[in-house]
Amino acid sequence: MPNLRDIAIFDISNQPSKADTPCTRLGNGGCAQLCFSFPVDQPTSPGFRCDCTTGVLAEDKHSCEDSKEFLVYTTRTEIHSLSLLPKSYNVPFDTVSDLTNVVGIDFDYTNKDLIFTQIRPDTKIAKVSSSNPTKEKVEIILEQGINPEGIAYDWTSKKIYWTDSANNSIYSINSDGSHIVRIIQVERPRAIVLDPCRG
Repeated sequence: MPNLRDIAIFDISNQPSKADTPCTRLGNGGCAQLCFSFPVDQPTSPGFRCDCTTGVLAEDKHSCEDSKEFLVYTTRTEIHSLSLLPKSYNVPFDTVSDLTNVVGIDFDYTNKDLIFTQIRPDTKIAKVSSSNPTKEKVEIILEQGINPEGIAYDWTSKKIYWTDSANNSIYSINSDGSHIVRIIQVERPRAIVLDPCRG
């Protein structure tokens, strides 16, 4: 047998006659979707855990509910939303249309705002509520002397960070548009991501 890599032997006499776990004893552990049993010697009570294949685990730790999270993305002239639930064709909000060169986007979860950047010719950092966003409801945070591309929101300090290819720099600004700080000068910065929990 050339190139044999692995082998397993199945012997019916070595198999348990009946599985006896918290999941089988309690009818799937009372879980709506998935039930995971822990080893007997594991000091975990009650010896099993429920989980969900779609959606998220509800507060009762047994049933599943739809996730309130969703995906947001841009296509230069529009901002779109997409449900994370399989086979769901409902969108969390209607598409925001008739924009110009939207290239970066992030989300302020506390205030439910979408924060985005537009590059030339109409350069700006702006925000709009995700509850019912429209072009008319866009609020400009900063629009002069910048060419912002990548953007990231730090929810711990409530600061917006962006990359600016025209000025070859990375900046920060308070979410109300005050206190602009140049963090570093680098060659043609594009995308940016933050890890606020680690600074």
